[in-house]
Amino acid sequence: MADVTTIIPCYNAESFITATIRSVLNQTDAPHEILVIDDGSTDATADVVQNLARQFPDKIHLIRQSNCGESQARNTAIDLSSCRFIAFLDSDDLWEPAKTQKQIQAMDRHPDAVAVYSRVFNFETEVGDRNHEETEHTKDNPTVEALIGYHYVTPSSLMVRRAVLDQEQIRFNPAVRHGEDMLFAADLRLAGSIRLVDQPLVAKRIHPTQQSRSSWHPLWSLKSRVEWCQHHHQKLGPNRLDPLMATLGRHMVDLLEDRYWRRQLTGFTQARRLVRQFFPDLLKKSVVANRFIYPKWMYRARDLI
Repeated sequence: MADVTTIIPCYNAESFITATIRSVLNQTDAPHEILVIDDGSTDATADVVQNLARQFPDKIHLIRQSNCGESQARNTAIDLSSCRFIAFLDSDDLWEPAKTQKQIQAMDRHPDAVAVYSRVFNFETEVGDRNHEETEHTKDNPTVEALIGYHYVTPSSLMVRRAVLDQEQIRFNPAVRHGEDMLFAADLRLAGSIRLVDQPLVAKRIHPTQQSRSSWHPLWSLKSRVEWCQHHHQKLGPNRLDPLMATLGRHMVDLLEDRYWRRQLTGFTQARRLVRQFFPDLLKKSVVANRFIYPKWMYRARDLI
């Protein structure tokens, strides 16, 4: 039995949670414990998990909390975990059977690593129906700049050393609802290396209710990453901070201009407000930032003329 705590935050996941937990139980090197944190679900999630826990009372533990978000749910479980390694798993994703075994082997090969992660693949209904193998960029030991600039590390693919989280006081930021996984990975990278197990060991389920599919997700994720950079300016230093902020600024302006050409008034207004707050000089350079968006019916009427 592997010295691993699996942490599964869930909210209204009754449709997926059984398959998710089964994918942990079916590991070739099964984790010692599975902590499932029900984040105030209003469906039958807790009942489904409790039924499984009765079958595996020494392994599956249900923790219930009021709805505080998945960051707080993960933090609660980190504090309760008892194993040397922690592996995260979203309630709608699945692990390939050798995931735990291969990642522990990678940890043993790289004793200086604070964490390891793997490639992932997308699926919709059946795991065998792979859309494409990599849903994120993947590289061995990505830099902090890479982790903040692009989405490399899916939480479901991540295994970390429990001791590092306490020594470095690393937790998920409960105030951040978009991009918190990117910030967590960047915090880990500041503490040490993150090594890649170069195999697709996680099946990432694609469905309409995912937070990342929200039209607001890219904007608020950028905001959280900019604020993270500002908070860590001393650790980063100007030689790393300035290019990183420039990259994030360009992304934010690109998003502003995308919302303009899509005639998305609310999104455009919010993006413009954030660019003005964080990157006022870039706002002056955008050719559309100070334009006005008319109601969509006016554009439709103009197209008919």
